[in-house]
Amino acid sequence: MVTPVLLVIVVAVVIVMVVRGVTRNSMAHEQKVDDLASDRTATLTYRPTPGQDPVYVVTALERAGFRASNTPTDNKVSVVVECPNGIEADRERIRQVLQDASSTGFEGKPIEDRTVRFVDEEADA
Repeated sequence: MVTPVLLVIVVAVVIVMVVRGVTRNSMAHEQKVDDLASDRTATLTYRPTPGQDPVYVVTALERAGFRASNTPTDNKVSVVVECPNGIEADRERIRQVLQDASSTGFEGKPIEDRTVRFVDEEADA
């Protein structure tokens, strides 16, 4: 009789811990997105090359020490990257990370044009 009750208690504790972990992770992601959208945060916006996985791009940037988020802007897939040292100070380092990030797309097909251009540079092109 004690064993089924103990099992129910253990399962309930595990469920509560999983729900708390997921909630905490979700709240941290929302906070990061809000921080990146703030006018006080210097950011660059990059639109991945067609076929390039934006999650892979975000992962590469975060491994290089940047905070980034896959955030749609103007109904287009975009990656917003925080520039902690200022936009111009971090621009080339971020560009290098993006150029090195991936040479293949979703299905392993090579990405031909790996030129990294940020949204604020598109008007200059």
